[in-house]
Amino acid sequence: DDVTNVNVNVNFAASAKALLHKLPTSLPKIPIPSSTTDDDNASTTHWDFTLKEMLWLSADFQSERKRQISHAKKLSNAIKQYHATLHSRKLRERAEFEARVRRLAGKLNRTVQRGDWKKIERVVG
Repeated sequence: DDVTNVNVNVNFAASAKALLHKLPTSLPKIPIPSSTTDDDNASTTHWDFTLKEMLWLSADFQSERKRQISHAKKLSNAIKQYHATLHSRKLRERAEFEARVRRLAGKLNRTVQRGDWKKIERVVG
């Protein structure tokens, strides 16, 4: 029984090899269906939908990339503007602080001269 199985397998292998030698070495070129046809009412194929989808996706990727680059430029310009004005903003805040300190010192000076010094002059004088 095993001998017949081996003979059948050998015969099958030999016939498979013979069939492989009969196959052509190069495959014929299959034409790709065109999306343009003479008949306007012709049914569209899957390939037509695929090509349309590829065109749409390509345009979508391009517009998305443009949008991202534009957004990145706007953001980088805003960051540059922020850092450019940061130094001048700090200088302005320091000047405003010094002006507040001077006004407060002036108020204290006027309070002391009008009130306390006059009392001291009365006591001394």
